[in-house]
Amino acid sequence: MWEYEHSIVPAATPASIWQLYSDVSTWPEWDAGIAAISIDGPFAAGTMGMITPSGQASLPFTTLEADPERGFVDETEIRGAGILIRFEHRIVALPDGRSRLTHSVAIRGPIPDAVASEIGAGVSAGIPQTMATLAQQAAARDGRQQSLARMPWR
Repeated sequence: MWEYEHSIVPAATPASIWQLYSDVSTWPEWDAGIAAISIDGPFAAGTMGMITPSGQASLPFTTLEADPERGFVDETEIRGAGILIRFEHRIVALPDGRSRLTHSVAIRGPIPDAVASEIGAGVSAGIPQTMATLAQQAAARDGRQQSLARMPWR
């Protein structure tokens, strides 16, 4: 299994971040790695959809968990290979009204660690920029200034 995690503390509130998370039509606006996405129902646990990563074929995904203002988990299966890519997007409300965001990805399946690492490197490369863009858009919804220079990165 291969894993990656990245966290930031943006100026945005959990509510504004959740608005962007739960409206999948916004995902390509803050995640340059997504060319297109559709969902077959409400943004809730068990709902399936199709995601088209930039420059790649469409893949099915399933929302495993959707907890308003706390985060969501989705999983994509690479058909025929038995590879599962699980994304977790967590929001923790901080006492000052900001949020701590953590995005993580895990790759599982009957593949050698080197192959999982290669896939993982491609999947995770854009996560810091994706999170920065998400943070800026969410802070703008809150009417807050988002300073990337002052944003704690981990």
